[in-house]
Amino acid sequence: MPIVTNTTINTFVSTITPFVTEVDDRSEVQKIKISPNPTTELITISFSDYGNADLTLTSIQGELIQNKTIVNGITTLNLQGLKEGLYIVTIKKSNGQKAVSKLVVKH
Repeated sequence: MPIVTNTTINTFVSTITPFVTEVDDRSEVQKIKISPNPTTELITISFSDYGNADLTLTSIQGELIQNKTIVNGITTLNLQGLKEGLYIVTIKKSNGQKAVSKLVVKH
């Protein structure tokens, strides 16, 4: 929508980009499943090749909440006690591939 001030017309354009902030191999992100999301307490994280990976859960402010090793491609996290809000899940596979995704906690 143009904004008219005196004799000048300014047009503001915004672009919305997807939340995924970092992906080394897009096909790997499609293989990773976090459910349920949003969650209230428990989540399951899995990926299809059944390998190992390191998982890091951080708050949106960057505070470390939890580190965990995923063995054989699946793990469960108990998020009971976490404040409602947005969190960041980072998964780094043993081959160096990395995916970052959001997790919403609701009560």
